[in-house]
Amino acid sequence: MTGYKQIGTSLLIAVAITGCTTDKASWAAETYTYAEECMGRGDITQALLYYNISSGSAFEADSVPYWWKAMYGEGKIYFMDHRPQDAKENFEKIWDFAQRQSLDTAQFVALTGLADIAYLDGQYARASSLLQKADSIAMSKGLRNDLTTGLEQKILLAASGRILQEGILPDSLSFALGRLAEGSTGAWQAEALKWLAVQEEKESGNRYTYAALRQRDSLWRQNLVSYTNRMKREQTLREEELNATKDFQQRSLSAILIAFALLLGGGIYAAVNHRRRHELDRIRIILNQKEQTIQILEREKEDTTSLQYQIQEKTRQLEEMAQQERKIKELKELQNGKSQQLEELSRLTKELAELRKQIEQKQKEWAETEADIRRNHLYDMTIGHHLPAPDNPYKPKKEDFEGLLVSTDNQEAFLNEMDRCFNRFATGLMDITPGLTEEDTVYCCLFRLEIRTMDIATLMSRTNSSVSKRRVRIELKLNGKDSC
Repeated sequence: MTGYKQIGTSLLIAVAITGCTTDKASWAAETYTYAEECMGRGDITQALLYYNISSGSAFEADSVPYWWKAMYGEGKIYFMDHRPQDAKENFEKIWDFAQRQSLDTAQFVALTGLADIAYLDGQYARASSLLQKADSIAMSKGLRNDLTTGLEQKILLAASGRILQEGILPDSLSFALGRLAEGSTGAWQAEALKWLAVQEEKESGNRYTYAALRQRDSLWRQNLVSYTNRMKREQTLREEELNATKDFQQRSLSAILIAFALLLGGGIYAAVNHRRRHELDRIRIILNQKEQTIQILEREKEDTTSLQYQIQEKTRQLEEMAQQERKIKELKELQNGKSQQLEELSRLTKELAELRKQIEQKQKEWAETEADIRRNHLYDMTIGHHLPAPDNPYKPKKEDFEGLLVSTDNQEAFLNEMDRCFNRFATGLMDITPGLTEEDTVYCCLFRLEIRTMDIATLMSRTNSSVSKRRVRIELKLNGKDSC
């Protein structure tokens, strides 16, 4: 790590000495983008170098996003190269900075990175705690799916490791681990089989032990092949860079020779051109002297003609000034008439604006009245009568609406009532959002009526947290970000 820091510092000093005028933010962006390109083509060494340069040039006050993204890129490479302590330092810096700046995405990636290191070190309780914090941020802030992919599996594995350190897994976690072992491949399957094998050792079983060993052996073989391919790919990239450097040196030498030849030819041409210019200047001086003599003679001859022309020009100017005075008088009279018209137009504009405000106020009052009528009509119906909405005049008690919308029949009846009272609100919502289920539409209608989360949980026989999660998933569907 120290070697890359020294290389990055040297490059930054070199850029400063050569008089680079690019601002820090753009320089950090360029180096970070190039580091991402290196990662994309598998050049890990170059990627680590340019991540380091970007994080060193993008100071916290200059370019926040590129600083923590470059630090996170460094941490990922350190973790891949089995340098967990260096990766941990980077993730802790990101976590501390993200807390001070209230950066949700930075907090999330720092927590997941620290959790991976804790899990690798066998600190399963700490890993589970960090992952729970990351999950809380993801749910409350609605982070992108590509960031939260695999979070549920990590939480399950960390919780299993923590519980197995103290006792035996409950049936629910054992079932979840079994599903993960059957429905996944690679590292997830290997970890799930490992914890199931540990569980079997405590229960004197051997169903998963051999499967865990086979999967662990397969995973190590895959890692070895991946590491070998990576070394070969980096060696190929180094050879390509060496060949490119040789070609560049040859082209540079050719360019220098061509430039020298051009400079020599330019010098010869400049000397010849200077001599010709000297001869032309001498001839030009002689011609100027002759022209001056001719101009003096012509000027004496033209003095009389010039005086006559000046008198005629003065007369013409006086006539033009008189015409301009007449036009100015006419424009003043026209301007007075226009001012009166503008005043009348301004008064009419003000009256029109006042009428527009009155119409908008009436339209707003009509809309509020229509909404009240629709709501009151809904509360007079079979299902709507028992809804715990804040403006329901019947004020139903908890026992009146507990589990009211659990059955499919009641849900369909409720959606029909919403369509009847709110101009096909439920049907229209399902038409414009094909991925929306009937139960999702029921939740949307309850949110539309501004019913509290705890009352919705009572209506649907759910917990408050499940209602909140359902709301996040529905918002993603409505925004077209979730195809499920």
